[in-house]
Amino acid sequence: MLMLDSLRVHKMESVKQHLEDTCCTKVQYVPPGISGLSQPMDVSVMRSFISNIQDHEF
Repeated sequence: MLMLDSLRVHKMESVKQHLEDTCCTKVQYVPPGISGLSQPMDVSVMRSFISNIQDHEF
């Protein structure tokens, strides 16, 4: 089973069908608003990392 967030492109039927057909997996979606529970690394570590990157000029 592949769990995806509710990003609009992830929810396109063509994307879902391609993933299920090509990867031989069932696609399910994480309900909106619970990323903090289901994706703690994304919410805590990556948020901090991205914030630090954005604070620097390259």
